[in-house]
Amino acid sequence: MKLTAFAFIAILALQAAAADWPDAHGGERRSMSSPDQPAVQLKPLWSWQSPLPLNPAWSAPAKWDAYQEVRDLPALRDFDASLLVSGAAGKLYFGSNADGAVRCLDLASGKVLWTFAASAPVRVPPSVRGDKLYFGDDSGAVTCLDTNGKVLWSRQVDPQARIIPSNGRMVSLAPIRTGVVEKDGRLYFAASLVPWETSRFCCWQASDGKELYQTRQEGRTLEGPLLISNGRVIVPQGRAPALSFAATDGKFLGDLDQSGSTWILVDEGGSLFSGPRREMGGSQVIATDPDSKQELFSLGGATRLVSDKDLVWVQAGDQLKLFDRGRHLAIQAQLRSAEAEAEKLKKAKDPGEKEVRAKISSLRKDLDKTFRWSVPAPRAAALLKTADRVFLAADGCVIAYDAESGKEVQRMPLPGRVLSLAMIDRTLIASTELGGIHAFR
Repeated sequence: MKLTAFAFIAILALQAAAADWPDAHGGERRSMSSPDQPAVQLKPLWSWQSPLPLNPAWSAPAKWDAYQEVRDLPALRDFDASLLVSGAAGKLYFGSNADGAVRCLDLASGKVLWTFAASAPVRVPPSVRGDKLYFGDDSGAVTCLDTNGKVLWSRQVDPQARIIPSNGRMVSLAPIRTGVVEKDGRLYFAASLVPWETSRFCCWQASDGKELYQTRQEGRTLEGPLLISNGRVIVPQGRAPALSFAATDGKFLGDLDQSGSTWILVDEGGSLFSGPRREMGGSQVIATDPDSKQELFSLGGATRLVSDKDLVWVQAGDQLKLFDRGRHLAIQAQLRSAEAEAEKLKKAKDPGEKEVRAKISSLRKDLDKTFRWSVPAPRAAALLKTADRVFLAADGCVIAYDAESGKEVQRMPLPGRVLSLAMIDRTLIASTELGGIHAFR
């Protein structure tokens, strides 16, 4: 059988588009995006089911915020309510908060290739770098395996830390619940449980686990997948603001105001997104500049989003929307400039103020038109952006939308609430609250 030149180029393009998923949520920025271009209609490939019910670190949200008198708060430390995955080179990896095992599955068949028994729950999947895997567990151990499951090294953050009962398991007062992320030969992670115990932000040498530095943090709880961007390590806390550290020496760079939640991501432009927040009433996702720590904008009613350059796909209320962030920020800059000019003219009692006020009114109307489209969509637990689609994790299904038009192109039914998604080598992975992992290709 002969291939035309066009067909051959098309096959090469598809092969080039196949991408890994080296960390939870897609990579060190937790971007939930992949350059992959999966099949137009995905078909069920295989399913794997946890032998035990999942046992998340925090089983329920806070009942209410007594200080601000806000009730019905969402859970903001539900980062391990499903089995998060990573994967590369035809293999899928995940840890378990149910039986403390790290498993490797064949991506094509779902067959278990090997199982490593950790000494405590593993809540964030291994960081995959070449032929090595790095992860932490609730005993306070960091372990390095090769991709065949062989232990290369393993050591405790604090061998003297007390062991206490928690959710039916024995855990260290210094558990590792941020994941362990490798960057330029260094491993970054935090060991933390509750704010009234000392937490540790750590950097080790990836080759052998030698400690490079450790900073102690008081009154803080560092939990949920951390991320790395522009020389910073950003660690979520849950309802409190995320924390920023210098990757070079661990220097504390401050809180990132308004960035609460263990769901955080940094887009390719360096903006930090986090949410949903409900402390001040109403859910919202907030974009923050990690440099200035200033809020860039907020999206009311939002629960999850993904971005690609100047475009942001956001789930808010019962809608999926496409937000033109680039246009919004440009108009916002013009608006601020016009408002400053209007104030100067007002003080000078200049009649030109009226014209500038009219311009401000027009800009505000333009600001409301920065959503390109809006389509009906259920509440999302996760969004995933690929080359041409946006996948939405919902209760009982995953829905695929055309990224450009918002048209629904496929609905894939699944048992239970789908809480997390991944895309590995054009294979969609959906994880549910019931402990299931389901593959489509």
